[in-house]
Amino acid sequence: MGASMRSTLLTAIVLGALATSASAAVVAEVEPNESIATAQNLDGNFTTDFVAGINNAGVNISTTVPHVTVTNDSVILNGLSDDFFSFTATAGTTGVFDIDGFFVNGTNSVLTLFDTLGAQVATNDNGTDGTEVLGSDSFLTHAFTQSGTYTIQVQDNVFGLRPVNQQTVYTLHISVPLAGAPVPEPGTWALFGLGVIGLGGLVRRRRRQRATAAV
Repeated sequence: MGASMRSTLLTAIVLGALATSASAAVVAEVEPNESIATAQNLDGNFTTDFVAGINNAGVNISTTVPHVTVTNDSVILNGLSDDFFSFTATAGTTGVFDIDGFFVNGTNSVLTLFDTLGAQVATNDNGTDGTEVLGSDSFLTHAFTQSGTYTIQVQDNVFGLRPVNQQTVYTLHISVPLAGAPVPEPGTWALFGLGVIGLGGLVRRRRRQRATAAV
């Protein structure tokens, strides 16, 4: 194998390891998640990939605040569904929660946030991220005073507060600093380390070859 091919292969190993350590920014809802106790946990799926629709006060925050996007499955028991999603938050940080799609479907979303003890700490019916026209979609920010697992609930309020109906398809953006950040598995770190070591050895070998040729 030539030096150029070895260099290309080692570079691919390093980049592959880095890619493996990243998590997807979009997560599909998984039922059942009908209560705080059965909430779908989102830790490990947060990323800082650019997403045009993740804003706060008119400013895009997707590349500076870890976020995850949830899409609901539209497979709902008995036509209605309470949707709960949990995540880890750190005291002293502020979370941003934005739901899109309800207004398009002619329905009215409500977001409710629960703390580590299951107590309601914030709710919003109609809100905007600063780039949207105020409609029936919800937008919520909250400053966390405790570290731990929080839960966000999605409900419908078009005919009074109730679970989401079967025809509604929505997208939920959750942005939380340091929230459940993805941690590469040991195998990923090992692969990355081998790639770095290999690249270092290749660089040293090339330096010795150039030094020998110059003599």
